[in-house]
Amino acid sequence: YDMDSTWLQNLSTLIKGSNKSNFDQDCETAAGNKCETSSIPTLLNLFVNFTDCNLDYTSPRSFKNASRVILRVGEVRFTSNVLSPSVSVQAYKLSLSDLCIHICNYRHPHNAENALLSCAHRYFHSEDLFVLGSNQRTSNQSLTSLDNDLSRMDFVSVAMLDALDAIILCSPRLKNQNGSSSQTDPAITVALTLGQLSLHT
Repeated sequence: YDMDSTWLQNLSTLIKGSNKSNFDQDCETAAGNKCETSSIPTLLNLFVNFTDCNLDYTSPRSFKNASRVILRVGEVRFTSNVLSPSVSVQAYKLSLSDLCIHICNYRHPHNAENALLSCAHRYFHSEDLFVLGSNQRTSNQSLTSLDNDLSRMDFVSVAMLDALDAIILCSPRLKNQNGSSSQTDPAITVALTLGQLSLHT
């Protein structure tokens, strides 16, 4: 490990959007004064992707009515171009695809999910891999898909959405000397595009 490594400073510079490079720092150290450099705005392409995600919620045991809800998301994309110094309007885009909500009126354990994990028999006890309604411990040969397991645990699909696109525009408000804003446009503008929404009742 190099004790003089500057990866942490470089990462901080990248996130903050600073346009001051290592060459400028070396030049200041060697000459004792600042080098003449032009102030150039920096652009940071920010993107975050999540694929095949599940949000699982089980009601606490103190609740009178037991339930469990699973939100399945095929893909989540969040993108933005961050400029430094900041511009008058900053845009963000959020895209979701293949959303599905499953619900049941039981407080099922996570045994079916545990059995789908790689090398589950090495890290879980037998009782953690036993699926309710089955006479034997779940094995890879008996498992077909997550949809079949949800159906076997009496989960019901209540809503499905194939696509959702949201474009968010943020514009900082400029205040006058008296503290009031002269802008009439909203500070945040959201444009939504929905695909096909299916509700099962």
